Amino acid sequence: MPGEDKEPRVKYHFIQRHQIKTMIPGVQISNEIVDAWAAHLNHLAPRERTKYPNIYFSSIISAQMPNNINKILLEKCFEDAIYRIGYELQCQNISNSQFDNAKQLFVPVLANEHYYLYVFNMLDGRVEVLDNMDTAIKHNIPFVAKYRETYNFLVEALARYADSQRAITAYDRLRKLKEPNIIHLPWSNSEYKTDRAVCMMCHMKTYKAGVDSYNCGIPPIGKTTRQKDAHQNKLDKLRIKYLTELLTSGINTKSMTITEGIKELHTARNP
Repeated sequence: MPGEDKEPRVKYHFIQRHQIKTMIPGVQISNEIVDAWAAHLNHLAPRERTKYPNIYFSSIISAQMPNNINKILLEKCFEDAIYRIGYELQCQNISNSQFDNAKQLFVPVLANEHYYLYVFNMLDGRVEVLDNMDTAIKHNIPFVAKYRETYNFLVEALARYADSQRAITAYDRLRKLKEPNIIHLPWSNSEYKTDRAVCMMCHMKTYKAGVDSYNCGIPPIGKTTRQKDAHQNKLDKLRIKYLTELLTSGINTKSMTITEGIKELHTARNP
């Protein structure tokens, strides 16, 4: 593969230098970075010591949903999504037994250059939507208008995969999920469009089911210049932190670009 000796390899796909550079503050983050982040979180998850593990999927699964749905095309899209689910689990050494007994399934969605996150809490049947763009709650947009088609597609694809692997527990739980709930995020806003991905990466890493109130550490955007600066500074720091984690992660088999990538980020912050 061209450039194989130069690009960092992240488990089962490559991250190229131009994708790494999208972690520079003010740039729209590449979806390949987000998908590598999911693989990194899977690598960190202590599945061997946990009866009910968390499993993180890539945005590629939701991307299989067609824009114009017809019955023939939809079935082909389900086949592609099911294949992708199995491919990701196999490449990351996640067994069907671990999938069958998962505590939470995290599925990021990329739609019209905007990211949001589904969290399927398999033990109690709750489904939560974490969306850093506040339009759904702020403007009282119903769930069905913004999320329903994607939600139905993901649940069906996951359930079909579970059925194909005889993961009976997961199949039953997916068929009995409760109505999804959109989580109120005090730091959500409609302004910082280039930071949607880093917010979702933070949600993927920090969200835990069953908490009374969720706080990922990102301050609300506020109305004053000082509050807005604090909000932006936190997001910029998370970009550097998460890129450092990715480049030094156990899933990265190439390390020669680590120093260069971090140096470029610091240069961008301190010209």
